[in-house]
This record gives sequence, structure tokens and C-alpha cells, in this order.
Amino acid sequence: MRFTIERADGYLRAEIWDRRTAEETETFLRTLAEAARKHATARVLIWVHSSLPIFRVERYGASAYLKELSSKPWFRVAVVADQADILAAHQYIEILAAQQGANVRSFADEELAERWLLSTGGRRRVLLVEDNADQSRSMALLLGLMGHEVSCATTGYAALDSARGTQPSLVILDLGLPGLDGFEVARRLREEHGTSLRIIALTAYASEDARARARDAGCDAHLVKPLDPRFLESLLA
Repeated sequence: MRFTIERADGYLRAEIWDRRTAEETETFLRTLAEAARKHATARVLIWVHSSLPIFRVERYGASAYLKELSSKPWFRVAVVADQADILAAHQYIEILAAQQGANVRSFADEELAERWLLSTGGRRRVLLVEDNADQSRSMALLLGLMGHEVSCATTGYAALDSARGTQPSLVILDLGLPGLDGFEVARRLREEHGTSLRIIALTAYASEDARARARDAGCDAHLVKPLDPRFLESLLA
């Protein structure tokens, strides 16, 4: 067996030749998963050449990989093959992936696979307003992996300036900002950008009073930290 894994334009591209055993498959999938994490990419194309088909996925490490993918619902994996038996196996894996909640598609044509892989669907321009550097960094990475274009601001005034320049369709706003707080930021954003801008308060403030104040300030939703990534993905769909 031999394989290559390299960065392409917008996704990670892997090719594998002469895969025969369960151990080889497991080695390939483990290396691929590590590369996806290293490059922080949520889109992977796998080209399979001259290999044995996989039907008993529990023997080949594919089952564990599908479970890992299902924990990241914004991931997309396209598997490509030009052999009928491998293609049939990939179609079977696609069904198993759907049952696991993983976004895997089988293709016989690389151009179609790439088109699906790079389609943006509900891509949004998001402004993330968060003064905690670690939380901002992790949330921005998550939103980027989901396919969205992200700008970040750490203060209320910076958020207002950024919104004027980037014209986001969605603002995720921490209410507990220093200086100009999130309630006032939401109020000014609503005044400047009207009802077309969606504002989501993501905050540690969980009281009914905070919810009411956020709603009165113009927030469309009030969410409490920590936020489940699956719920965030469904919210942005």
C-alpha cells in the first residue's frame, strides 16, 4: 500500500493505492484524521485506486473514523473510485455514515466530488464579538470549519467599526463586554443595519432579566455558554 495526503485549494486531498488489509486501512484513516486536524480543514477528498473494497467496516477502522466525523457535523468527506466493486462499497459506507450522522458522499467522478466538497450552501459572513481571547479563537476556528467567513472584535466599539466595514449577515455577541456592553452594541447595530442583520447573544448571563434586556436591545436570540456545536450548526443553517 502507498498513499499521499496533501493540501488542495480549499480541502485536503488523499489518494491511496493497493490497499489490501484491515491494518493498512486503519493506518491510512488514522493518518488522514491527524492531517485533517493539523491543517484545520473540514473538507476531505479520498481517491481510492486498485484496492480491495471495504464492506465490513468494523474490521477496517472505518467505523471509528465515521464516529469521529459524526461528532463534527460540519465536516464533508468525498470518496472517489472508478472501480465498480469499490464504488459499491463506498455507496454502502455512505449509508452507514448517514446513520452515524457523518457527511460522507460517494462519487465516480472527481469533478462532481470536488464541486460538492466546495459548495458553500448556507455560507455566512459572521462577526464574532468576544473579549475572551481563548473563547474567541476557538469559536472563530469552529465557525471557519463550518464554512463561514469570520471577523472578530474584542470590544463594543471595534464591533461597530467592523460591522460597518464587513457588512456581516450575522453577529454573535457576548453581552458582558468591557466599556460599551453587548446590550448597547446590539442596540446600535440594530439602528445602523436594520432588521436584515441577525444578532445572536451568546453569553454567561442566563437570567430572565438578561434575556428581556437582550430582546429589547434588538437581539434575535439569547444563548447561554457553553454552546453545543451541533446546535450552533443548525442555528446557522
